[in-house]
Amino acid sequence: MKMKIIITLILTIYGQVSDAESALKFNWGKSKAIVTETIIKNNTSIKFQYQISVKKKGSGYILNQKKIKAISYNDQSVSNTPLIKTIESLAIMPKLKVDKKGELIDVIDKEKYFEKFINSLPDPKAKSFYKNPKMQDILIMKAYEKWCYWVCMWTDVGLTANNPVVTTDDVEFMGMNLPQKTVLTHHGYTSEKSKNVKLTLESVTGINNPTEFVDNISKELNFIEIIENDDEDIVDVSKTVRIEAIVEAKTLKPMRVRVLTKSEVKSAKNSQSKSEVYVYDFDWK
Repeated sequence: MKMKIIITLILTIYGQVSDAESALKFNWGKSKAIVTETIIKNNTSIKFQYQISVKKKGSGYILNQKKIKAISYNDQSVSNTPLIKTIESLAIMPKLKVDKKGELIDVIDKEKYFEKFINSLPDPKAKSFYKNPKMQDILIMKAYEKWCYWVCMWTDVGLTANNPVVTTDDVEFMGMNLPQKTVLTHHGYTSEKSKNVKLTLESVTGINNPTEFVDNISKELNFIEIIENDDEDIVDVSKTVRIEAIVEAKTLKPMRVRVLTKSEVKSAKNSQSKSEVYVYDFDWK
C-alpha cells in the first residue's frame, strides 16, 4: 500500500502527571501581557503579536485575547500587504476557561470563535476546509496545547528543582492508544537573584500500529500527502516535543517559551520528518 503521511501529526501531549502539590503557583492577577509569537516551519518564519489577560469568573478565570497584529513574514514587514489577514488569522484564539490552579476547564463560545476564525481566512478553500467539524476539534486542541505550553503543563506535577518527573503512559487519539514517555524537569532559578525558573519537557509518542494509525487519520481528516513511488508499509511513526519555558515561579507568568516538535515517519526504504518551532515572548504590563 502507498505510504500516507499526515501533513501534521497532532498529538495530545498534556495530562495529569501527579497529584502532588507543586511549588509553582498560578497567579496572574490583573496583569496583561503582549505576546510576540514566532512560528518557524517549512523554511518560513511568521511573527505576530496579541494581548492576553485573565479575568476572574466564579471559582476560575477566563483567558481573553485582543489587539492582534501581524508583524513580519520571513523577517520582512507585512504592513500594507495582503499577508496581514492571513498572518492575523493564525493568531486568533478562543476564550479559555481555567480553574484557580491554571488547569483547563472548557472553551467559551466555541461557535463565535469558529465563525471569527473562518471569516478571517482570505482563501475560500481554507474557509470550506475549516468548516469540517474534525478540523474544528483540532483548532480547539491546538488552543489547549498553547495554554499548556504556557501554564498547565507545569501545574500539579510535583516539580522541584533538579528532580525530574518521568511518566510512561498511553494517550488516546482518534480511538487509538498511543504509548508516550514524558520527562519534566525543574532546573531551578535562572540566576541567583532572579524570580524566574527554567522548566523543560521532553515527550516522545510512538505508534504501535503505524500503518493503521496513518490510514485511520487519513480517513478521518481527508487531508493527506502521498510520498512518490512508495508501495511499502510504514514501520515507525513518532512525534517528539521539546519545551523550554522561563516562568516566574510565584505566579507562573511565562517570560519566554520555546517549543520544538518533530514528526517522523519511516518505511523500510524511506524516512520523512518535519520540524516546527514555536516561540512565545511575553512583555508583562
